[in-house]
Amino acid sequence: IDMGKLCGDFFVSVSQDQCLKLWKIPKKFEDQSEPISLSCVNTTLAHEKDINCVTVSPNDRFIATSSQDKTAKLWNATDLKLVGVFRGHRRGIWTVRFSPVDQVILTSAADCTMRLWNLTDMTCLKSFEGHESSVLRCEFISNGMQLISSGADGLVKLWTIKTSECIQTLESHDSKVWTIAVTSDGNEMFTGGSDSKLIRWRDVTVEKKKEERQKRKNEILQEQELNNLLSQKKMMKALKLALNLNRPNLTLKIINTIIRNQEIGLQETILKLSDYHKQSLLQHAVNWNTNSRN
Repeated sequence: IDMGKLCGDFFVSVSQDQCLKLWKIPKKFEDQSEPISLSCVNTTLAHEKDINCVTVSPNDRFIATSSQDKTAKLWNATDLKLVGVFRGHRRGIWTVRFSPVDQVILTSAADCTMRLWNLTDMTCLKSFEGHESSVLRCEFISNGMQLISSGADGLVKLWTIKTSECIQTLESHDSKVWTIAVTSDGNEMFTGGSDSKLIRWRDVTVEKKKEERQKRKNEILQEQELNNLLSQKKMMKALKLALNLNRPNLTLKIINTIIRNQEIGLQETILKLSDYHKQSLLQHAVNWNTNSRN
């Protein structure tokens, strides 16, 4: 059984009995200590095989279902009339989700793919390939700009919709990942799998960008310091800084200057370097020797 979100005065459910049911939620609960009696107000035979998932659109006007019969279907939430059928997956569809911003839905299936579909004409807009086994769950994140998916291979993948590319793979689960839940602000998510793990994830994009900006700022300051050392002919300090910044071409220029200098020779210079700097210098030498100009 799968149940759609509570939508004010109704919710929907699906099951292996191939039925889609719409339930009425009472407006007032006289005695909340007692179990509430719910009434099913509408039922339809929705699919030819087990129904795996049901979801309700953000405006509560439509319902989407997905099934082992390889189709997803769109229904009117008022009377459960069929609006359209999405065909194209080669195996059963595990998940269906409405985009929070666009007139599209997302499906994931046992054919190892996810697809985006147009709600107007039921055509496939994009296909996402990267999982090597069934894609069990998928969700929209980042205000509908990205996707998160989980598979029977134990992998959780992050996708960019614009490029259809997988930009990150998370490998903390040891077995099938059956569920994904994203917080309302989109900053965290939870995944649960048949490995008995419930994992909490946090979006660190902002922190990473801040770190990258700080790193770039430090590099700019170090490059200015390097230029100052070169102008002051402080070659030993300049060499160490060039190695720290991983600048092979500049390192070669400094080494050539040291070789031409009669006061400080190359051997004496290398002896004063730490093991880390010696290793970096050797790697730079490899780069020089593979460059035809050198």
